Amino acid sequence: MTFGEKIQKLRKEAGLSQEELSYQLGVSRQAISKWEREVFLNKDTSHPCSCFHYHYY
Repeated sequence: MTFGEKIQKLRKEAGLSQEELSYQLGVSRQAISKWEREVFLNKDTSHPCSCFHYHYY
C-alpha cells in the first residue's frame, strides 16, 4: 500500500471527506487530493508529513 492509499484509507475509515480533512489539517482540499494521488513533488504543494508533524507532535 502506498502512502497516498494509506491517507485515503484512513480518511475514509474516519468518515471524512477530503474537504473535512483539509479543514482539520489547515490545508486546501486540493492538497489532500494531491497527497492521495501522490503528487507532492511539486514545489507548490506541501509534503503531507510536514502538516501531520505540525498537528500531531
